[in-house]
Amino acid sequence: MSNLLLLAISLGIIGAGLKIREEVFRLSVALTGVFLLVWGFALTPLHHQLIIELCLLVLVGLIWSRYLKS
Repeated sequence: MSNLLLLAISLGIIGAGLKIREEVFRLSVALTGVFLLVWGFALTPLHHQLIIELCLLVLVGLIWSRYLKS
């Protein structure tokens, strides 16, 4: 359960960091969020990691195909 908590906190931190106007604070908050995201992803069980990776591959494929059409 701690892995989901870390993933949720990291996404919240990254989202909050995008709203900050000061570049130094934005960078430090974003790096903290990315660190927590990697830490939470490393703690997740393998089957959850595979599901997340599959979803990300589908999203990248959709974005890539959209880019190729235009």
